[in-house]
Amino acid sequence: MTVLEKFSPDLLSKAIKERFGLAKDEEVYLKAVRLGVIEDIKRKMRERTGLTIEEMEIAADLGLIRRDQFWHWTPESQVSIKEGLEDLEAGRYETFDCVDALFSDHDRQA
Repeated sequence: MTVLEKFSPDLLSKAIKERFGLAKDEEVYLKAVRLGVIEDIKRKMRERTGLTIEEMEIAADLGLIRRDQFWHWTPESQVSIKEGLEDLEAGRYETFDCVDALFSDHDRQA
């Protein structure tokens, strides 16, 4: 581990910005590269394992995701989405001819 890697990401980022006068997006990119998280974030997005808040912030700053869709990238949401896709693939769903039939089925199961 290098001396720079021992610093927290915030301190490292601030030090780099002060030393090199980087713009915000350059600072975020350099921070992400330095910490080796860009590929990790992309892998987590592909594998749908969910992101931490810090990873979501970095991904948003890099234009990978929108801030108003952070909820979608939480581990809990990704688990729910995976379960839904598995249910669809396994045929565990019903179709209804009209909304009344849907509500009737829902009321019956409740």
